[in-house]
Amino acid sequence: MMTSASQLMSDGEMTPEHKEISDCCHIYIITKLPRICFRPDTTKYEKGRISGHIQYRIGGELREAPFDAGFRLLDGATTDGATTVRLSSYPHREIQTFNDDGQEIRYIPANVVAFGSQVRMQHKELNNLEVLYVGQAFGDGDRSAFERLRSHSTLQKILADIQAECPDDEVYVLMFEYDYY
Repeated sequence: MMTSASQLMSDGEMTPEHKEISDCCHIYIITKLPRICFRPDTTKYEKGRISGHIQYRIGGELREAPFDAGFRLLDGATTDGATTVRLSSYPHREIQTFNDDGQEIRYIPANVVAFGSQVRMQHKELNNLEVLYVGQAFGDGDRSAFERLRSHSTLQKILADIQAECPDDEVYVLMFEYDYY
């Protein structure tokens, strides 16, 4: 399982499938990749597709890449289906859907769009994970990597260091399950 540190620390809910995977992961690798956002003047939703350009920086140099992906507007998780798509405010890191009452139904981060639309496969610098820390969450044997990381002091220090020293990068956590041989 891979997630950004911001998603890891949010109060968002996982699907039951993702929760089951997360509960089994006890090894984690803290990494960094370029921070991705949407270029607002190109991002649009038409006929069930979201398209535009993502932007990121390598060594301070602005780069961008086009994306195009299927994007289902209605969300079956609620009786009030989404009817509107909007780009989040600056720094434009999410595409959000809203119902007729203006209630946010769901959001999709730019990094997920980059994965889903194959942008990362075409731009290798978006795949160059720099490993910052490797750890395990076993403790007493029943704690998952997800639970461990939500209160992990080393992760907090890494987040502070990245914000100060590498503002163009974002921290990602990879979590693994190693089953008995």
